[in-house]
Amino acid sequence: MPNLAILDLGTNTFHLLIADENGKFLLDEKQPVKIGQAGIESGLISDAGYERARLCFQDYKVKWEQFGVKEPVVIATSAFRSAKNGIEIAEKLNQEFRINIQIIDGNKEADYIFNGVINAVKTSESILIVDIGGGSVEFLIAEGEEIKWKKSFEIGGQRLIERFHFIDPFPQTSFKPFVHFLSESLEELDQVLEKYPTDILVGSSGAFDTIVDIIYAQQNKVLSSEIASVEIDIPEFQSILIDLWFKNREERLKVPGMTPLRVDMIVVACLLIQFLIGKYQFSTLINSKYALKEGVLYSILAKK
Repeated sequence: MPNLAILDLGTNTFHLLIADENGKFLLDEKQPVKIGQAGIESGLISDAGYERARLCFQDYKVKWEQFGVKEPVVIATSAFRSAKNGIEIAEKLNQEFRINIQIIDGNKEADYIFNGVINAVKTSESILIVDIGGGSVEFLIAEGEEIKWKKSFEIGGQRLIERFHFIDPFPQTSFKPFVHFLSESLEELDQVLEKYPTDILVGSSGAFDTIVDIIYAQQNKVLSSEIASVEIDIPEFQSILIDLWFKNREERLKVPGMTPLRVDMIVVACLLIQFLIGKYQFSTLINSKYALKEGVLYSILAKK
């Protein structure tokens, strides 16, 4: 079997993962395309967002062809499925780059995320998995290799930024409306966690990766690329949140471990994580380095 290329077209980030027939990662890249910027709340992908997507595909196409991949697997999520012109934009990219973009629903997205997470976090205990994307946030209750409940909510980081973090630093007047919005949006989670109680929160990739990077930078440590999951000390996370909360974008960029890719979304993502920890009293916080693209890869390999 030849090498495989998986593209995950997120609302903020486009990911490219290339692996060999045994699942060994050969290339793992991401670019801040921000296809949902300045349009996601109004339900449109802007011309500027489309142009950034084109430039990213030009770069990625060279790379997947270098690894001998003829037909990459391309998955698009929240921004494409919720935008009025999402299908139209996907078709234009399909024609130019001779690909087949699959726009998946929230349930399928959650399935792929779960498949990625269980290959990184090995536990038989009940856990709540959270994937904070730019357009949507996926929640799953899992026990071992079984999904007990899953749902995708259109409350992703880019949506939260446009609604609450419209100036820097995060405006204090936005905090109460932010909490109220999450309480209303995630009301179903109250009942689900009563039925399937757990004190373990597992965050997949994205902002959780950045939190780990900041913690390791503070401790002058280097995280091995071989490690697929990391437990995050909750007081350390909360200390990082308080520090980032009152910084503007330029100041956040100077924080050791921060990347330009995550600097815009990190505050609303951390506030969402803290909301979950505080409301549902999680005592363990784990970062899964694997998410959707790894889940797609392992699904393909399992079929092969």
